[in-house]
Amino acid sequence: ANEYDALRQRLLTERGFQQTEYWGMIRHMRFGAQPLAEPELHADYTLRTTQINDRDDCQRIADLLNAAFGRTFHNALEYQNFCQLAPSFRQNLDLVAVAPDGAFAAYVGIPYDDANRRG
Repeated sequence: ANEYDALRQRLLTERGFQQTEYWGMIRHMRFGAQPLAEPELHADYTLRTTQINDRDDCQRIADLLNAAFGRTFHNALEYQNFCQLAPSFRQNLDLVAVAPDGAFAAYVGIPYDDANRRG
C-alpha cells in the first residue's frame, strides 16, 4: 500500500500482511462495455498450468520473474512456498507459455482472495 493510504495499510496489517522491501503493482481497468480481445497463442507455443511440485518448474518461474523485474531474490523454494502457503494462490490460474524449445516464454499468476472476491 502507498505511504499515504493509512486505511489500506491498516486493513492489510489486520489480515496478516507484512511490508517488505520489494513491491510491485499492476492495475488493469476495463472501461465501458467494450468486448474483450480474443487471446491468440502462436501455434508453436503451448499454455499450461505451473507444476508447483516440480522444483525445476519452480526455478524456471523464479528465473523468469527475476529477469522480468530486474530482481535476484526469487528462487525455486520461495516460489514453491508461496504456492503452497498463500491462501490466495490458485493452481488453475497460475500459467506459463512454453516456447517450442521448452523455455518459459511468459508467466501469469492470478491470485484470488475469497474474503474480498478479488483476483
